[in-house]
Amino acid sequence: IDKKSYPGNQNDGWNSLAGFYLHKTLVEQLGDVDRGLKRSRLKILKNLKCPGMLVELAFLSHPETARMLQSSTYRNKLAVILANGIRVYGKAQLRLIRRS
Repeated sequence: IDKKSYPGNQNDGWNSLAGFYLHKTLVEQLGDVDRGLKRSRLKILKNLKCPGMLVELAFLSHPETARMLQSSTYRNKLAVILANGIRVYGKAQLRLIRRS
């Protein structure tokens, strides 16, 4: 287990909050199977100087999902849902900052 601290770890609280709100919004608005929110020490996130996460929206190996991703309407829907989740996170973040 990697127990070393990285610059990206300074934002773990915000990362978790952003992940929570994006995940919640995706599940609610997409109506798909809830595969859960997972934490991992991914190399691409270790040196971030701001909150960040990796979002996997679909699996190309799943035939129906791959077919849906060919549609610009479906891809736009995913983008709008992600944007909605980011807005919800932003509002929650502002509320928390104002309280402190």
